[in-house]
Amino acid sequence: MKIGERSMIGRYDGLGMTASTLCIAHCVLTPLAIGLLPAVGLSFLAGEEMHRFLVLAMMGIAALSFGLGYPIHRRKHVLGLMAAGLGLLAWAVFSDGRLSEAWETGLTIVGGMVMVSAHWLNRGFCRSCVVYRVEKSCCDG
Repeated sequence: MKIGERSMIGRYDGLGMTASTLCIAHCVLTPLAIGLLPAVGLSFLAGEEMHRFLVLAMMGIAALSFGLGYPIHRRKHVLGLMAAGLGLLAWAVFSDGRLSEAWETGLTIVGGMVMVSAHWLNRGFCRSCVVYRVEKSCCDG
């Protein structure tokens, strides 16, 4: 792997961590600011469309980040975390009202935190495999 490719993975993971953190913040702060949003012209932030857009964007970022990172470190538990995080987020956002607001909020927060963790691990394992690789199979674990 070339240095430029490694930095791209780091950028995608950074973007993924940022998107996940924004998703958590959005989920926590929107109920608090719901009365203020229309007054400042930002009522669209409270809509389901915004939630769905955020989750789909996170899925795209995850595909790039983990698609590039996994072949380097080959750590299946990182992919498992990614799948769990995206699954929780998708469950919360695409439940179409079958979950209570509390469940949607909880699943979104936990899913976002799992995604931040998965991106952080992906970035770390990619860096350690590239920097400390002694032999070709060092990161087959």
